[in-house]
Amino acid sequence: MNNPFCRRNLFVSVLVLAVAIGGVALLIHQHVVPAAVPFANLDLQTALNVLGGLFVVSLMTERAIEVIISILRDADAQEIDGAIKTITASLADANAKMPKDQAAIDAITLDLANAQKNLDAYRIQTKEITYCISFSLGVAMAMVGVRGLHGLLQTGPASGWFSLVDIVVTGAVIAGGSDGIHQMINAVLDVFSMVSNQAAKKSAS
Repeated sequence: MNNPFCRRNLFVSVLVLAVAIGGVALLIHQHVVPAAVPFANLDLQTALNVLGGLFVVSLMTERAIEVIISILRDADAQEIDGAIKTITASLADANAKMPKDQAAIDAITLDLANAQKNLDAYRIQTKEITYCISFSLGVAMAMVGVRGLHGLLQTGPASGWFSLVDIVVTGAVIAGGSDGIHQMINAVLDVFSMVSNQAAKKSAS
């Protein structure tokens, strides 16, 4: 825990948790927390309908994001990658020369390391931009009606709070990509299969 980065992350995590708990406590104290919503009789078909719809939307969103990122970031990424290839070729030529100029080799090696750092930083920045765009598109999808939690309810949401949470959660799920939703579908299938097997064993006994 001597790492300042770890301490900072711990502080931020504790702060977010404290704010969340404090906010809920304040809402409960002010009696503005809505009543719990009733879930529908959840069966496999209902769960798959909800997750299947989100899966298709997520696939479409991923494709749209690929196009957007290609327009915004690919040109600079190719330029950095081209610079790395050029420096790598120069380093190979310097190593092939006899006698070797160690000072030149060291200088080119340093240039290569710096170029690689630039590429790594650019990729990290691109990933952050991708997540922001993904979440924004996911929230936009949820705002126009593509919502996951709503499909699990017996009746419509009792308050705007539920719709707000539904929009944020659904947006985050869509932003997580189709692979995450596919894992959720597999988990649902496993759970219902386990429940079905246990019910069959009880019936047999």
